[in-house]
Amino acid sequence: MARKGIPKPADGSKGMSIRKYAAHRKSLGLSGGTKAAVEKALKSGRIGKNDHGKIDPDQADLDWERNTTQQAPAPVPPPPPKGNGNGTHPGGSGQSTYSEARAQRETYTARLKRLDWLERENRLVDVHRVREQQFKLARATSDRILGVPQLVAEILITETDPDRIQDIIRRELEQALADLVNTWVSSPSSKSKG
Repeated sequence: MARKGIPKPADGSKGMSIRKYAAHRKSLGLSGGTKAAVEKALKSGRIGKNDHGKIDPDQADLDWERNTTQQAPAPVPPPPPKGNGNGTHPGGSGQSTYSEARAQRETYTARLKRLDWLERENRLVDVHRVREQQFKLARATSDRILGVPQLVAEILITETDPDRIQDIIRRELEQALADLVNTWVSSPSSKSKG
């Protein structure tokens, strides 16, 4: 219920209730798809509510993944008895092999759904592309800053006032940095996919 004079956004930008967030996690194939699991995560501080008392699903998903400690791997079970060649245990119905394979498939499918969702939300980036862009930006910064002395050398050769020299150098450095920022902000690679 919105307070008087403050309209409630139609797009639900204030967040989700506990039940809706649990359903959100369940629909993505993530763990914690129950009301009890979300309440436990809230109580333990792994996720939080926003200023409106709701759960921001994007932030909560990141917090959940970052703040949830993975359980220690289960002890390695003894090797299964030798099979009879058709994927089943001798004298067994093959049920444990099938259920293990199905569990692995479900885990794999859930991970793929999560990656697909992150990619569609433009929250998944190629690490090689990021490193390449960082290198280009660092190189451009270095080249532009190291080019400043050449730009001001002729002006400074005749200047004798230390304050004036400092102003000229500062002005050129500020211009160089502003040019770099403008170039970076206006480049297509710095803008997100539409």
